[in-house]
Amino acid sequence: MKTEPVIPFSVSFTAGVATAYCIRATHAVCIASLAGAFLLLGLSMAVIHGEKALLLGAVFLTGAFSAASRALQSPYFEEVLPLVQGISGTVRSAMDDLTSAIPFADERTAPLINALLCGDRSGLGRDTVDAFRRSGASHLLALSGLHLGVLATGLGTALEVLGKSRAADYAKRATIIGFSFIYLIACGAGASLQRAFLFITIRQILLGQHSRQLSTAGTLCCALTIQLAADPLSIRSASFQLSYLAMAGITFIFPRLEAFFPDEGRHPGPVRRMWSSMAMSISCQLTTLPVAWLRFHSIPHCFILTNLIALPLCEALVCSAALLAAMSALGWMPAALITVVDTLSRLLLGSIGIISGM
Repeated sequence: MKTEPVIPFSVSFTAGVATAYCIRATHAVCIASLAGAFLLLGLSMAVIHGEKALLLGAVFLTGAFSAASRALQSPYFEEVLPLVQGISGTVRSAMDDLTSAIPFADERTAPLINALLCGDRSGLGRDTVDAFRRSGASHLLALSGLHLGVLATGLGTALEVLGKSRAADYAKRATIIGFSFIYLIACGAGASLQRAFLFITIRQILLGQHSRQLSTAGTLCCALTIQLAADPLSIRSASFQLSYLAMAGITFIFPRLEAFFPDEGRHPGPVRRMWSSMAMSISCQLTTLPVAWLRFHSIPHCFILTNLIALPLCEALVCSAALLAAMSALGWMPAALITVVDTLSRLLLGSIGIISGM
């Protein structure tokens, strides 16, 4: 299979960033000076000789130079970060006021919605957070790319009513990208959400352009390179590492595991869907396991069961809660939808509580 050019370049750039990070910022000046010199040399030789290996070496040094130079500065953009945090705080406060006004039967539902939609876990009890952690479902509360992906997919489905014309197609893509950007900023622009935003944006821009399509692996590598180029020190973030490692598992391992089950055609049965969910869970755990162990010193032993039960419930809850929040903001609170959200919340919390006690 032919490898897309973006993949080796992205891997080389990321390796350079990771190398500079491992050497630490105490040697940043030395790294920056050496990387700059070798970068110019490598690029010159690559242009003169057309050697792909030399060009990849130059890309590697570009990553090292970028990370080393960034290490001399503040790890965040001094002007942008406070603005994003201020917007995020305002959104969380508004969401808390909005959900507090909805007459849920279960008092745990509103805090859970705030956590799933905005990443605000301040209303959740310690027991609830611990139950999510023990069951291996902490990523559901960590406002990962999963949440943005679910919301963007739901929005795309809703926008199908616009039709299939070229104008409607452009309108749908622009709306999905615009919504994803607003959600990214409103929720604090965490590393995992940045990855999801870049992934969605690249996919939407290239959608329908057959001559410019990228595979999932190519899209992931492109997003990785852009994110590290913007802020190389984000590679230190656990959210960044776990997000990209999970996507790597989905991209490279999941298709092979899923292929073990016989193909059932266009309409797979429940057993096939269950196997696909298990395969995805295993794929993500295999790639994230080393980082999770090194950082948190724990391995959830019921992660397959958790993802089989909790993940579908979480996806349904995120979509229905987002719809309810939007309708409530317009002054309409359908009793049936409130009941659905309340029921899904109870089912999710109940299943998490049972699994965590196993």
